[in-house]
Amino acid sequence: MKDDYRIIRSLGKGGMSRVFLAVDRRIARKWTIKEICCNDKEYILNSIYREVSLLKEIENDRIAKIVDVYSDDNNVFLVMEYIEGTALSDICRERPAFAARMARKWIIEIAEILDELHSMSPPVIYRDLKPSNIIVKSNGKLSLIDFGAAKIKSDEPKDIYPTGTVNYSAPEQLEGYTDELTDIYSFGKTIEKLSSNDIFIKKIVSDCIKEDRSERPQSINSILKRLRLHRNIKYYGLQTTLIIIILAAAVLYSVNIYGLKKTEAESYHFELTKEKLERLDRAAPEELASVVSEMDDYSESCENEERGRIKYSCAKKALIELNDYELAYKYLCELDTDKYPDVKYLRIISEELSKFSDEPERLNKTLIEYKKYIENNENGEQKKDDLAYVASLLVLEAERRQ
Repeated sequence: MKDDYRIIRSLGKGGMSRVFLAVDRRIARKWTIKEICCNDKEYILNSIYREVSLLKEIENDRIAKIVDVYSDDNNVFLVMEYIEGTALSDICRERPAFAARMARKWIIEIAEILDELHSMSPPVIYRDLKPSNIIVKSNGKLSLIDFGAAKIKSDEPKDIYPTGTVNYSAPEQLEGYTDELTDIYSFGKTIEKLSSNDIFIKKIVSDCIKEDRSERPQSINSILKRLRLHRNIKYYGLQTTLIIIILAAAVLYSVNIYGLKKTEAESYHFELTKEKLERLDRAAPEELASVVSEMDDYSESCENEERGRIKYSCAKKALIELNDYELAYKYLCELDTDKYPDVKYLRIISEELSKFSDEPERLNKTLIEYKKYIENNENGEQKKDDLAYVASLLVLEAERRQ
C-alpha cells in the first residue's frame, strides 16, 4: 500500500478483497481503500480505469466516488470516498422495527440511485447490490459505496471473472452474465431485508427475484415509477378505481410535492431522533461524553424543534452526569425559553456551578424557584422525574460546598 495512506482499521473482507479505513497523510482526509487480490492485474486495472472515468462524471452525494487507483506486484487498490454513517445491514440486524418503518422511503432512494447508474451512457452495472454496501448517513439519506465490482455495459455480457455476493446475485450472475436485470434481482433481495410484512414490498420483491429473467421488471425505472405512484396514492389517501387513478395521475405527480418530501424528511428525523435520544438515555458512564458529542453533531442536520429536543437532553446529561457545567450552559443558551420554560432556571444553575462561587445565594434561590416551578406546572411521573433531577442538583451543590 502507498506510503501516502495510513491504515486506521479494517472495515471488512470478502472473497478476493479487503476493505480498510485509511487517512491520507498529505491532506489529513479519511478514505476507504479496497485491496483486490487478482491474477490478471492488467485486466482488472484496465476495467477499473474505464469505470472510474465514467463515474467521475456523476455529481451525486448518494454515490461514493473513486478518487485513485494504483497497484503493487500482486494487488490492485481502489481509493474511494469515505461515507460516514451506518451500514443498512447493521440497521436491519440491530433495529429491524426502525428499518421497517423507513422501508418505503429507503427503497425509493435505492431505486433512484440504481436508475441513475442504469441511465448513464453507456449504462453502469453495479453488480454487487446488498445492504452492507448502502450507508445511512446522519441526515437519513442513503449513499451507495464500493464500486469495485461495477462495470460499464458492453455488447459482451459474459464477464471474465464472476462477481457479486451469494444470496444477492441472480442465477445467471453466478455463471458470469451481468446486466441491468441482474442488478434488479439484487435490488429485490436487498429490499427484502428491510421489511418482511409489507404486502406491497413483498410483491415488488417477488417480481424482482424471478429466476426467469424475462419475467422480472425490465428496467429499474419501471419499478421506480411504480413505487412513486404507490407512495403518492397512499399519501393522499386515495381509494379509487383504475379510471380515477388515470384521470388523477397528473395531479398526483404535480401537487404538493414539496410538502410530501418535507413530511417524509420530518418523519425520518423524528424516528431517528427518538432512536438517538434513547441511546443517550442508555449510554454507559464511560461512553456518555462521546455520545453527547455525537448527538451535538447530529443536531446540526435537524430542524429547529428536533434540534431543541436534542440540545435540551444533552444539557441535562452534561449538567448531572458529566458535571460539565460550561457545556451544559452552552447548550442551554441555544434554547428558546418560550418552548422550554425551565431553561431559565437551568441556565443560572449551570452558570453558578461553573463559577464555583463562595456566594451560593443565587444558586440556592434558583434551585428553590425551580422546585416550585416543577411542583406547580407538571403532573404524575414527569413531576417525579424532574423533582429527582432537582434533588440531583442539590446533591451537586452539597458536594461542591464540601
